[in-house]
Amino acid sequence: METLNEFLEERGYTRVKLHLTKTNHFEIKASINGVKGVFILDTGASSSCVGFENIETFNLEVKDSEIKAEGAGA
Repeated sequence: METLNEFLEERGYTRVKLHLTKTNHFEIKASINGVKGVFILDTGASSSCVGFENIETFNLEVKDSEIKAEGAGA
């Protein structure tokens, strides 16, 4: 019987280290369009968000949308 790690690796999944911050958030090191960064991992989020100030940094294409990013308390 194969392990869970073997099962996931065979399917192209990659192991990512999580760093628990003092505020109980998980930080991960990842890249977008080949640009490395440090990000907060929100396991309950319905969308992934990058701030407008980072559009050029990560070479993102943007378009207008009716959907807005909001916190759970909004």
